Amino acid sequence: MKKIALSGAMFGDDILTHIQVAGETGYHGVELRGMGPLLDGIAEESLLTQIRDDLNRWNVFPICLSTWLGCYALRENHQEREKELERAVNFFGLAQKLQCPHVRVNPSRLPPFEADESHWKTDSEWLARTADRAREFGVSIYMEMHHGTLCDTKENALKLLEMIGRDNVGLVFDPYNLYQVPTDYGIRAIEALAKAIVNVHVKDLVALLGDSYPYAFEFEAFVPHAGRFIPVQPQKSPREERYFADRLINQGGLDWYHVVAALRSVGYDGYLTVESTSGKDPEMLQGRELAAHCLREVQRLMETVGR
Repeated sequence: MKKIALSGAMFGDDILTHIQVAGETGYHGVELRGMGPLLDGIAEESLLTQIRDDLNRWNVFPICLSTWLGCYALRENHQEREKELERAVNFFGLAQKLQCPHVRVNPSRLPPFEADESHWKTDSEWLARTADRAREFGVSIYMEMHHGTLCDTKENALKLLEMIGRDNVGLVFDPYNLYQVPTDYGIRAIEALAKAIVNVHVKDLVALLGDSYPYAFEFEAFVPHAGRFIPVQPQKSPREERYFADRLINQGGLDWYHVVAALRSVGYDGYLTVESTSGKDPEMLQGRELAAHCLREVQRLMETVGR
């Protein structure tokens, strides 16, 4: 486990700067965002040529196209799901052109304890169809483990994977998201999910006692963000408000030493993908400086655990 990638989340829609910073800083790969000029999986050939040229120039591998595809169970009807599947096919063609092996497809964003069996059935059937179409392009799909989705715990992730029943469907293991559920993100979860994990997101945060910190965000802060691109169903039942703040890697509440040691113990040999972002929080760094700092921290993690 030596490979470290940089997510495009740090650079928004500026794909070429993302690739350049990753290469100059020393990352091995990039998680390309299916946003901005790539939002619908269709791009000008001149842009694709420039992306390919820059990937080669900076010697970084495109490990994934991170998209807002999916959420089939929350779409209104069969026709809307068919349209979304065809949009996914655009991304699979794009991934093939960029020699990118994985495309992120989202499980439905509604709390699992408020989902009924029809949600699970619809999601799994359409995710299976999506995986079958991906295979036509030599591409795999993976789902990010995220609070507020049908893939928010090891139990729910395993249930959904079993219902989908395709060998080209995997998981993005994201302790930052699992910490917020809250649910296990340690050795027991990693051992249970080991065969399905194809990428690991690395970032950090800390739970707060309230919202007095000016840059605090609430548990469902992802709802308006994700809701710009995909259907999201917030929790309907009463819930306690919980707050968090982003922190630099190894300065928050996550035990990254435990996570990296656990990944090593199960033989994980994929990428650790830095997904830190800065926003306006003065406790965070910005852009290139943030990318360089995160790389050093992840390298230090791996070196320490490997001793």
